[in-house]
Amino acid sequence: MLEGAPSSELVDFIEFTTRVGLPTTRTEIGLRPEGTEEIRAVERSATVESETLHSMPFAVRAEDVAAALTSIE
Repeated sequence: MLEGAPSSELVDFIEFTTRVGLPTTRTEIGLRPEGTEEIRAVERSATVESETLHSMPFAVRAEDVAAALTSIE
């Protein structure tokens, strides 16, 4: 979601993760749909300077992480 991948790739990813038993929604990773504070904590943690998220080929802001998490429910 964060990378803006085409929906066909997202469908393939969801099908794969479902087959191997990995979570595909916020609820499945333990984040409540109304968990705004939880999402804020994740976005802050994911964007600290030492995180690998910064190896993306574009700048990632905390707001981008929150938007991606919000969209996966």
